[in-house]
Amino acid sequence: MYISFQFGNKFLIVFFSLLSVINLIFITLLCIDLFGRETEKMKVIVIEIDNKNIKVLKPNGKARRIRILKQEINSYQINQEIELIITKRTKQILSINRSTDYSGSDSFRFFGN
Repeated sequence: MYISFQFGNKFLIVFFSLLSVINLIFITLLCIDLFGRETEKMKVIVIEIDNKNIKVLKPNGKARRIRILKQEINSYQINQEIELIITKRTKQILSINRSTDYSGSDSFRFFGN
């Protein structure tokens, strides 16, 4: 598709301005969600353990991969119930709390994507 050079410049300015506004709104929502105190607790079950990932089963039946520190991978076992503290809007993981049925400390901080 060929766009004349004059029209192309105006189109690009409007297009990138619109993208910038959308990104600014998205970043603002993420910051509000991360630094706000509104969290939810979700109980999940560990179904698979990889190198540095664990795969958990959420209450709705869907699976989710969680990246954790390699040193903490041995702290989890298959079929172990853990509790995720997540942000309310974007569902980002803030911390992982282990069930009291297992020995060791009861909370691990999440360091990963």
